Amino acid sequence: MAIDNNRFRILKKVLDSGCKSDKDILALTARDMLELSRSVLEMAEILELQDAVKGHRIISYLTANHKEKESDEAYQEDLY
Repeated sequence: MAIDNNRFRILKKVLDSGCKSDKDILALTARDMLELSRSVLEMAEILELQDAVKGHRIISYLTANHKEKESDEAYQEDLY
């Protein structure tokens, strides 16, 4: 299981900005994300990080399994 360096960099950037807990990460506003990111893609990654924190999937977020897991969950929801 390999760590995605881009996602790790985003997590480090968020932690370096002063976020010290899951609650702090979830409390990031759009304005906070604009200040942290250099591009829309980085903002999207921060939003994905928030989703991962909310779903208790930080390890999955940091690895390649994150997107696969989301598509599996969506598929499972479609079945029911």
